[in-house]
Amino acid sequence: MTPVDIAMDPLRTAAMTLHALPARDREWLLARLVERQRHLLRPLLQELQDLGIPGDPGLLQALQQQDAQAATPEAAWPETLGAAELARLVEVLAQEPPGLTRSLLAMRAWNWAPQLLAAIGADRRRQVQEIPLRAPAPALQAAILQALKARCESAPSPVARNAPNRWQRARSRLLRWGGRT
Repeated sequence: MTPVDIAMDPLRTAAMTLHALPARDREWLLARLVERQRHLLRPLLQELQDLGIPGDPGLLQALQQQDAQAATPEAAWPETLGAAELARLVEVLAQEPPGLTRSLLAMRAWNWAPQLLAAIGADRRRQVQEIPLRAPAPALQAAILQALKARCESAPSPVARNAPNRWQRARSRLLRWGGRT
């Protein structure tokens, strides 16, 4: 089990929290829980003690911070998109159902949303806007953002794709030099 798994499991988080308390306080709290909760927590507390994990509140805080960072690894990517990144995102979304675009727009108020809507064209914009605006669950949001980022990173730049390649430039120069344009 990774540290992220431990922090995300509420029962293990409760055990870590109790483990970090002084023994007297821990026993006082356990005495106030219903039997079923005590029955679930006692083996976890024993496991922490058997493993020699210190009862350190800082350890639990570190695990929770690590969990929070792991939960949103891709959140920073779409916050600020340059023109080329936005163009790639438009191209990637054009190959997907309109519902994916609507889900992306429902996640939050992106500063680039108006440019994206303008770039997708009137028909596609109408299709996207006809879909009810509902933000996906956080785990689905993270998966969508991760997949879109990967697709955008692997897609060639629209500028590079539309620019003539070296062979086309050389051919053009040769034709001009030979008098055939």
